[in-house]
Amino acid sequence: MARPPRRTPDRHLRRRRSLCGGTLPIARRTAGIDHPRPGGAVVLRRGHRLPVTPAGQIQRDARTLVRRDPRLASNGIPLGIEVWGGGYGGLVRLILGQLVSIEAADAMWANLTTALGAVTPETIAAADPATLRRCGFTAQKAAYARAIGAAGIDFTALDAAADDESVARLVQLPGIGVWTAECYLVFCLGRRDVFPAGDLALRIGWGEIAGLDGPPTGAALRATAAQWAPHRTAAAYLIWAQYLRVRRRV
Repeated sequence: MARPPRRTPDRHLRRRRSLCGGTLPIARRTAGIDHPRPGGAVVLRRGHRLPVTPAGQIQRDARTLVRRDPRLASNGIPLGIEVWGGGYGGLVRLILGQLVSIEAADAMWANLTTALGAVTPETIAAADPATLRRCGFTAQKAAYARAIGAAGIDFTALDAAADDESVARLVQLPGIGVWTAECYLVFCLGRRDVFPAGDLALRIGWGEIAGLDGPPTGAALRATAAQWAPHRTAAAYLIWAQYLRVRRRV
């Protein structure tokens, strides 16, 4: 989720890399969701059977939502659904992507994995500041990554917790606010009912879809998103797709 609005820092009112966590990786082969045909059928422009994986399930949820609310149809635009996997590396990737464009975030992550190999608390702690700077870390982001690595987080328990509990635990960590925590659930864990309502691209995109005078507040959009439960992650991807289409980013 256009290139770029800048991503939003969690601890400021300006909102996010506008596409969650780098947060909207643009898919190369993911099918788009079209308007329903007469009788309620939804067209998949590319692809046929969807795998029962977290990404595949979110794609199916998107089909369900378009049947319920045709305004969300992406008209063949790829939804860009990816699930990175949980753990320390996923959090570091999100921190690295704060306040930069999607392309920049992806390039920085690629540079980091090339420089360090596995991104672990140990490799981040051992990396010299110059290496981290070359990979895109500011001093503050590097401090956050090191502090989180030293915190001894039980990611198995964190990743198994309910959505609200996971967010509550994550926001206790340095550099992690609600936006980043919710993006972790979306992009790292592939949770199906999470909507990062503070995301600027989601706010702008929904304002355009709904014909509002301007972007709704995060609180107003969160209230609106309640109607899309239990498929709010898919709703976010559909709105991001339309946001990018309007800006000719896809």
